[in-house]
Amino acid sequence: MVSVSVIIPVYNVEKYLQRCLDSVFNQTFSDLEIICVNDGSPDNSLAILQENAQKDKRIKIISQSNQGLSQARNNAMKHVSGKYVAFLDSDDFYDDNFIESLYYEAEKEKADVVMTNTRYISPTRSKQTYFQERLLSSFDDKIKAIPDGSCWNKLYSSAFLKKHNLSFPSGLYFEDNLFTVSVCYFANRFAVINGGCYNYIYNPSSITKDPKKEQKRIADSLIIAQKLMTFSNTNNMNKQDRLCVLNFCLNNIINCKMLIDKAYYNEVVSIIGENKLLKKLYRKAWKKNIRRKIKNFLKNLLGIKTKKSA
Repeated sequence: MVSVSVIIPVYNVEKYLQRCLDSVFNQTFSDLEIICVNDGSPDNSLAILQENAQKDKRIKIISQSNQGLSQARNNAMKHVSGKYVAFLDSDDFYDDNFIESLYYEAEKEKADVVMTNTRYISPTRSKQTYFQERLLSSFDDKIKAIPDGSCWNKLYSSAFLKKHNLSFPSGLYFEDNLFTVSVCYFANRFAVINGGCYNYIYNPSSITKDPKKEQKRIADSLIIAQKLMTFSNTNNMNKQDRLCVLNFCLNNIINCKMLIDKAYYNEVVSIIGENKLLKKLYRKAWKKNIRRKIKNFLKNLLGIKTKKSA
């Protein structure tokens, strides 16, 4: 058994893949296996994987027809031999001490999950999270501590994932969010550290950014929100924990821009109920839309430049 299995789904990322792989090769912690899932990538990604596998025997390549990010991760999890599991998206990369800092904290605290910082990098700027190092046990504290629903800035106990049969919903966007809420709910020991960063790269063709995928993102946001509310009901959550799930949905999944669309708003209401939190979010989205329209009006009709126009 190796100490850590790093799972990397790969699809159409030849521009970013070598940097991603190099960041794993350069880890200060070396007892790794690197499970790369070629998800039917049409570009040169598989050739890059094969070339690197010749140089580093820790790489295992799994090839499948295009089934999406969730199924790529799920299939990789069937082949994990590590005591711990980490997820790395193939357009992102690790700081050199990312795995080491997470691994030793997991061992020290006997943690089910350890989370560290994320550095969000765009073409014009970068920003980074900073955490208060602590060990969390309550669902409320864990949900409030995570900056978003992503799975990749964490290290997970393989035994913990298997015990609770945790996986990603296939074929849906926002797949991380259901997984992450489930992890927060079931983890008895959830450690937060200021360790090496996960570097998230702004990729305009990614699932979360590609404008061509907007309609699927909208539709899937409703499906994942429904699954989260069902999860809270199935596990008989108390009022406080249900409120945490509701807040998580509104902050991470529900499309705020779309709330001004009556049909979308009504669907959200049918899933989570019409309450003060939803009405507040609706008013915020409505005001933002009005400001956007004013900015566009000034720019397009009067020729007045604004800092940002939608």
